[in-house]
Amino acid sequence: MYGASFGGEYGLNDNAGITGQIGYILNSVDKPANFDKYSFNMLPIQFGYKYYFDSNTSGAYLHGQLGVHVLMSSIEYTFTTYDVDPVTFQLIPREEKISESDSQTNLSFAIGGGYMVSENIDLGLRYCNIIADGADFSYIGIRAAYNF
Repeated sequence: MYGASFGGEYGLNDNAGITGQIGYILNSVDKPANFDKYSFNMLPIQFGYKYYFDSNTSGAYLHGQLGVHVLMSSIEYTFTTYDVDPVTFQLIPREEKISESDSQTNLSFAIGGGYMVSENIDLGLRYCNIIADGADFSYIGIRAAYNF
């Protein structure tokens, strides 16, 4: 998986901030053999609280987030049906293409931490859990960010 995100932070004081983040994650899974096209992508929208051990411009921090992940999937496949010629009784192949897509919105939460290398460079690691219908799934995200 890989993607990009945009976020913001409102500083409460030198050691804490309220955060918001939206991103787009592309899932690079292999296409199943019987599909012409396949995609699975995520749109995370999360808000959180960040605590800095030193200050909000340098050093380590912890970060918790709560929000939703919009999961989007699409497939396209081709299959062959056969008609029978009523005169010759020969089979006439006919290809049909089917396209399907679906999306669902699920509750998600993340915990993680990071290190402010400088006032503008932020390196982070987080564990994100998505609570889907009947099953949870999770991923670990590695982040390098430039703060404006």
